[in-house]
Amino acid sequence: MTPLFPIGVLVVVWFLSAIPLPFEYQIYWPLWLALSAFWFALYAPRFMGVVIAWFLGLSLDLLLGAPLASYAFGLALAVYLAGLFRLRLRHLTMPQQILVAVAFCWVTLQGAVWVRWLSGGQGNPLLSTVTACVSGLVWPLVSLSLNRIARRISVERV
Repeated sequence: MTPLFPIGVLVVVWFLSAIPLPFEYQIYWPLWLALSAFWFALYAPRFMGVVIAWFLGLSLDLLLGAPLASYAFGLALAVYLAGLFRLRLRHLTMPQQILVAVAFCWVTLQGAVWVRWLSGGQGNPLLSTVTACVSGLVWPLVSLSLNRIARRISVERV
């Protein structure tokens, strides 16, 4: 797999993350960057480490106008935890992976809420549960499509 694949995925994910939604509907929009980071942490770990996740989180903070390092801390923590259990998580069934994806997105969002709380901001940690559940429902689509694209790219290179 060439480095162009993760760069292309990240560009698409940034565009999906930048879609403006009304405030009351934002909790129903999946965390596209967290889901793609989770996939890369499981299936292509050489392209997703803690430092890369930190910088991706910083870019998401700048894109969304969030307090600096809020998503960066949450995403780096979640990628670190996914990297610890990567070999076990890859062999789970899809319903089990959905639960792990919900937990991954929830850790990302709770890290962001915690940093906002430390900086004096307000945040409802229960709202992140809805976003994490929606992201978990989208996980099979993300996982299967990225697996198919990565397989097709590796077959074409041979």
